[in-house]
Amino acid sequence: MLRAYGEGDDNATRILFKNPAELSIATRKEIQRRLKEVMLYNGKIDGKFGPGTKQALRSWTKK
Repeated sequence: MLRAYGEGDDNATRILFKNPAELSIATRKEIQRRLKEVMLYNGKIDGKFGPGTKQALRSWTKK
């Protein structure tokens, strides 16, 4: 999902920003873990895509 989003996939972007509930909680937590590993996210690994996760996702495309 992160790779697709990073490559500009419109469907991945829609899911991550508008409807992350389409993803399993495990997938959402894994996305947060990966963002944390690369120092883009410093919030809780809870599977909730709040402002911190969304900002980290925006930063992901700039790295």
